Amino acid sequence: MTNVPRVKICGIGTYEDALIAIESGAHAIAFNFVGSSKRYINPEKARDIVIKLPPFVSIVGVFADEPRYSVEEIASLCRLQVLQFHGQETPEYCKRWSYSTIKAFRFADSDQDVEKQEKGIAIYSSWSALGEAVHEYDVDAVLIDTYTPGALGGTGKAFDWDRIEGTLSKPWILAGGLNPDNVAEAVKKVKPYGVDVASGVEVEGRKDPARARAFVVAASGGPL
Repeated sequence: MTNVPRVKICGIGTYEDALIAIESGAHAIAFNFVGSSKRYINPEKARDIVIKLPPFVSIVGVFADEPRYSVEEIASLCRLQVLQFHGQETPEYCKRWSYSTIKAFRFADSDQDVEKQEKGIAIYSSWSALGEAVHEYDVDAVLIDTYTPGALGGTGKAFDWDRIEGTLSKPWILAGGLNPDNVAEAVKKVKPYGVDVASGVEVEGRKDPARARAFVVAASGGPL
């Protein structure tokens, strides 16, 4: 299979979670530093995990509307390589970081060809409108997650992939409701640069080795 997508496993909460993700073959792991999230991890705990990891692992930090100085402090403490912004961050905010950056956007299952707003966060129901917004951001990649009222993301729900119409101006990562049973279909249908998963590789709230490995294999198109 060509154009094999990159796999990011998000919501790492323990060293065991991190090892499961790495040993499954994931390209990146992500720590959630959004205080309101059920997956929030204290930066000191994240650092304790990171310093024990093997080399060649891409470490991502997820933030939402965090002051720049705070992001810089956490990124340095935790040896982050990629910053993922999941809130109301403007194009100006996303410029001039000394790290690779990802901006998250939310896509709604709706026939309304309009842009919605929920507490200042842009919600798109038109792929073309989403594409115009993505073009405004000077980031290295964008993440497209499912819009769920009242949530920043990470709800384990997928949007209708048939609503994806063409490519975007930047590499894009598909998120929302992916699991070992549907990720191969998603990759074949929409051909994203990467795929993002959290709850889809968990059992009773903890990362599961079998599900994580099955996800990476399915995303890659077959046995590694």
